[in-house]
Parts: sequence; C-alpha cells; structure tokens
Amino acid sequence: KTTGVVLESGDGVTNAVPVYEGYRLHAACQRLNFAGRDLTDYMATLLTEVNFRANTVAAREIVRQIKEELATVAPRRGRRPDVEARSYVLPDGQSITLRTQRYRCGELLFDPSPAGLDAVRGVHSMLHDAVTHSPQALQSTLYKSVVLGGGTCLLDGLVDRVTNELED
Repeated sequence: KTTGVVLESGDGVTNAVPVYEGYRLHAACQRLNFAGRDLTDYMATLLTEVNFRANTVAAREIVRQIKEELATVAPRRGRRPDVEARSYVLPDGQSITLRTQRYRCGELLFDPSPAGLDAVRGVHSMLHDAVTHSPQALQSTLYKSVVLGGGTCLLDGLVDRVTNELED
C-alpha cells in the first residue's frame, strides 16, 4: 500500500492529503481555496505591464494559455531566477514579451500576498501542516513521498521548488 502526501492543485482548490497505507488521514488534510484560477487572475494583472488587457472571455482564455505555456517557478524562495524573456504570439498576430511576469505568477503559489491574499498561506506551508498534523511516527515517511497532481502542479519548476521548500 501507498504512504505519502499528495498535493493536488487544480483550477479552484488546492489540497494536501496525507495518506498512510492507502488510507487518507482525514484529521491532517489541508484545503486552500486558492489555485490555478487565482494564478490566471494574477497573470492577467501582470500582463497589463506589457499592455495586454484581458477584458473579454476570449482574452481571459489567452491569459490562461500564456500562464500554462510560459509561467515558471523559481527554484528557491527569495532568489530571482535566471529566466529568459519569452514571447507569446497573440491570435491577432501581435507579440508580447514576458520577463519577470513569468516567475512572478508562479511565485504566487508560495506567497499569495502580491495578489492581496495576505491571509492565505503558500502551498509549501500547507504541505508542511498536513505532515505535522499527522502522527509523529509517520512524518518523516510522509516527507519522503510527496506526489503532485492537478493542472496547476504542471507549472515549470514546481517540483524542484516544492522539494527545496520541504528540505529547508
């Protein structure tokens, strides 16, 4: 049977679920009403810096695509990653270039305060809480087996960042 902790982050909700021998440890489960949709909203805000306004449903879909294709996560907290500028060609043929917006979007998973969500903790804190609310005898085993799932967990660099956060 499987033992570990699952971080699942989709469009609207992020969950950290510790599992022991295939059974969910209910009392230690953590839920955060913060996920991919919030990153998309924040990316829309960041894109105003490059003169792109997402004021239609179609434009919001473009923002989501940009997030999924270009957003990345810094490997360590507080370090500005060496992220190259990347361009995105809009449906009308115009091109926009993202620089810091690429990693600032993904950083929101670890520090939601730039989006005005001061009371929301980062996913690394949520994972840590799920483990520390589990029986102490299981905690080291849970930390050794972390599984990421859901569309938001596909962000480039997220696996390395979560690993680094949990090792610190």
